[in-house]
Amino acid sequence: MVSWFIQHWPKPTDWDREENARLQNQLCEKGEIAVHYQDIESTDPKFYNKHSQKYIRKFVELANEGGYVCANYPPIKAMIIGKMKPKSKISIDQGLPILKRIKLSQWSPVSKEMRALLLVGAPTRATISKWKIIGKSLEQLVNKKRCMDWGSLNPSKQEIVCQEYLRAKYGLRYLLARVGGSMEDLDIIGISRNGSPIAAQVTFTPSKSKLDKKAKVLNAYKGELFFFSPDTECISLIKKKYPRLHFISTKSVWQWLESKPVFAKAILMTE
Repeated sequence: MVSWFIQHWPKPTDWDREENARLQNQLCEKGEIAVHYQDIESTDPKFYNKHSQKYIRKFVELANEGGYVCANYPPIKAMIIGKMKPKSKISIDQGLPILKRIKLSQWSPVSKEMRALLLVGAPTRATISKWKIIGKSLEQLVNKKRCMDWGSLNPSKQEIVCQEYLRAKYGLRYLLARVGGSMEDLDIIGISRNGSPIAAQVTFTPSKSKLDKKAKVLNAYKGELFFFSPDTECISLIKKKYPRLHFISTKSVWQWLESKPVFAKAILMTE
């Protein structure tokens, strides 16, 4: 099932802040998500303006297909996670404001700390959107299951773990840019304890051509260079081609993470 993120409206446009907080508190307590987009008693996009149509379509798509849901309620600083069954019913309010609502089939609130962690990687520019980058993490959190292997971590968390691995094993001291982010060639760039530059690339691809391309780009940088990747058959050939790089198997990083229970519990988002 697909993971979805719902960002309920932080600022009201058709009612006051007090009413907004009351409405969202009601939704949160009932395990419901909702959209407004005009006071129209329909979920047919053709009745809405152009801007609203795509969000109404997504809302209907979620109801029809179901999925794992993370719903944020900004005015009351609350969040729930849960699961929606396929073919879920959309209820439409009769009085103003006319909200379109769906009740989750399974849901639970999250702590303030977990809400803060989830918001770091959440989509920010849409009321409702599929949340691809979270990978299996939301599903595992909803089902109260911990990640069982490296591939079940989403890319941003893989990069964070690799950063801490470098800090613990190779003397990374300071970061010079946010891990991952919008850097074109690198995922990690920083300075070691002895003042030398450190740069790293984190990849999950098993493709020989993609691994070779990423290694070539990293090899152009100065300092200590680290290449985190799966331990595939082709990696030995790439190691010979780029002897300056420190190749580190993501399997060994996962084993290291498992030996750090406090960090593992936090990064794997288990409450």
